[in-house]
Amino acid sequence: LLWTRGQPFLTQKLCHLLSEYLETSKYHDRTIEQIVEEQIISNWRSQDEPEHLRTISDRILNSDITSVRILEIYRQILLSDSIPRNNSIEHSELLLSGIVVDKQDNLVVKNLIYQRVFNLRWVENRLNELRPYSSQLDKWINSKQQDKSQLLQGIYLQQALNWANGKKLSELD
Repeated sequence: LLWTRGQPFLTQKLCHLLSEYLETSKYHDRTIEQIVEEQIISNWRSQDEPEHLRTISDRILNSDITSVRILEIYRQILLSDSIPRNNSIEHSELLLSGIVVDKQDNLVVKNLIYQRVFNLRWVENRLNELRPYSSQLDKWINSKQQDKSQLLQGIYLQQALNWANGKKLSELD
């Protein structure tokens, strides 16, 4: 339960994995953390049978309009452990995906497995795939928003504006 926080599918899957390992004597030296890491977290895309983690990922990433904003909000949750809940579309999508739960009017990551699979590196990689200007934005943010040479201009600015049309982006975008 430490790893799944009672999420039914993951709890059943982990209990099944543990029972298999206990029946096989060669694995008695493995800790639960090692089993979770090897069988669920590492290479989760290829080990996600039946599909569960990919469904969560797809739900977050399949909204062309709000995916960037959802990822930005989720990143805030990862960085601060929780954020106050509001009634925004993005908060609702995060709750519907199952990746977060409402705990005393705050959004928190549902469980340790989700936190390890959908970590900051995963968020950054997805944002880089979604934003055509990720590199420049990261450099501008890292300069404490002072390096104006990283701001988009000319055709690059026009391409970004065309891409952004109709999307809900973060304030930094």
